[in-house]
Amino acid sequence: MLGIKPDWTRITLRSLPAILTSGSFEAPTDLIRELGYDPSRLWQAGQTADEYLLLGDFQDSFQLQRFSLSDIAALVGLDWEALRLADLALVGWQTIADLVQAIPDLADLPVREVPPIADLLQGQLEVPQTIAEVVQNEVLAELSLGELNLEQYELSAIPGLIDAPLETFQNWQQSVIDQIPGLADVPFANFPNPIVEQGVVVGMVDVVFGPAEGDRTNTISGSYVEGFNVPCQADCAHLELAQPELVKGTQWISGKYQQVQGGRGTLASANGGLEPTGRHPFGNAFKVAVLETDEATGTAETGLYFRMCVRNAFVDLGCTPYFIGPIPWLPIQEKGMIFLGQIKEGLSTTDSAEVAAAKGIDPQTGEPSPTPTPVARTSSSPGIATGGFINPAPGYPITSSFGYRTHPIHGDRRLHAGTDLGTPNGTIIRAADGGQVTFAGISGSLTSGYGRLVIIDHGNGSETYYAHLQGFFVRQGDIIAQGDPVGRANSSGGSTGPHLHFEIRQNGQPQNPMNYLS
Repeated sequence: MLGIKPDWTRITLRSLPAILTSGSFEAPTDLIRELGYDPSRLWQAGQTADEYLLLGDFQDSFQLQRFSLSDIAALVGLDWEALRLADLALVGWQTIADLVQAIPDLADLPVREVPPIADLLQGQLEVPQTIAEVVQNEVLAELSLGELNLEQYELSAIPGLIDAPLETFQNWQQSVIDQIPGLADVPFANFPNPIVEQGVVVGMVDVVFGPAEGDRTNTISGSYVEGFNVPCQADCAHLELAQPELVKGTQWISGKYQQVQGGRGTLASANGGLEPTGRHPFGNAFKVAVLETDEATGTAETGLYFRMCVRNAFVDLGCTPYFIGPIPWLPIQEKGMIFLGQIKEGLSTTDSAEVAAAKGIDPQTGEPSPTPTPVARTSSSPGIATGGFINPAPGYPITSSFGYRTHPIHGDRRLHAGTDLGTPNGTIIRAADGGQVTFAGISGSLTSGYGRLVIIDHGNGSETYYAHLQGFFVRQGDIIAQGDPVGRANSSGGSTGPHLHFEIRQNGQPQNPMNYLS
């Protein structure tokens, strides 16, 4: 049953059931010219996901491009020493200059120590001694490895190839999953950005209805574009839910009969801009839709739908609607449990009911509890700013730096105004410098914006922000010292998982915190 969450340690892109319907996407000529490659796609019924999905489709969701071949080999027991360069298809569209960009240490090597490059240069009147000299020659630098028979070379023929992240190679986005050795067999749980259940709500299916139903408005299905309360007027096959109280009487409409708007950017026009209605209980990598319903047996089928996303360093075309599917998923039956994920305000991305409770959310009702009462404490100093900043969560890695990036939730490119630190739930967060607390509350909501936020004014136009907190140790108006605890880390607000979002602002303008931390 769908209510029993899948074991993502056992599911891979190759092990997913075969797609049931053939389809295609044909890119217009101007788009191909803009990208530098053809993102057109064709898939046939009976293929598995690894045969038609590309690395670029998961650029923001699973972030598979962060893998290197050595990472994959460690996870799936791949014998990379037995592989040939031809087995890694992206090698075929790399130039010598591209290879040096991906593997900078190649520049220091003599040409003779890299057989594919040495063979490419055969017949040249003057062959440079080092690869650094090769890339200084504009003509030689653009020689492509696709001109060679790559079957004749082991992967080790290019030193450092197996340790280079896939994203360092030119046009890595166009690599089909099964053209990356071993990637199709990596469990979802081991992806660089693994699946995180969206919310914690598990519901019970009361009744399964067929397409004769109509005029259903109390729905919990839809799309990121239209929201997840899209009404259905006719052919409203659906599941009606019984409990918990939060979802009693709501309907999850079948995506076989109802299409909704989806996608973003230029690619949003694909498939007429439509996708099956459904939900995203496991994030934005794919969509779960109810398909055929059978009133007589009280059962229903579900399916997964994927999308195409296209972005490189120069252009972001967005993503198509979720229309690549269906892939058979888990069956549903009346009185069975079904994982719904986030339903309403108050339930954010989390992986357990315990985490929801720690955030002050009732996983059965979805209602946020009042802001935790600050713990009384005394400061170790008068709270005077020192003029220097310490790390508010030392020892934790940076998971997202200051600067422009593709937003992990909304998908558009925007300024990330701070630095994210990978703090686990409950980590104590400390004031980067002394000052006065000017805000300690919810900014935005528990599922959008900063969530639970503390702002400290350090004087002279300097402020620090501490966002996505679980609760507070301070109140507005408190005078605190550098190093005093201000709250505990969590994932409240617009967040894809537990972390601290830390900002330093000067006269209201965000600054790169790493330029200030001592």
